[in-house]
Amino acid sequence: MAGGDRSHGVPSRRLELLADDVERIRQLVEVVRRLRSPQGVHGREQTHASLRATMLEEAYEVLEAIDEQSMPKLARSWATSCCRS
Repeated sequence: MAGGDRSHGVPSRRLELLADDVERIRQLVEVVRRLRSPQGVHGREQTHASLRATMLEEAYEVLEAIDEQSMPKLARSWATSCCRS
């Protein structure tokens, strides 16, 4: 190995893929951080009134997914409506 090579025998393509994965994880963490911030959707305290408006919209999305017989869309809509806090 060359003096400056720190790959420890790992193929360079594998290192590139690992770097891509690390970057995607960093981006995910940033999104979660923004969502949980006081300005983010999940950082704000929910009230009965604030839940009412969003739950009605979510219910329509669930019904639309059922009408379309789309399991992936139904799963997303259901998860979104059930995970409000």
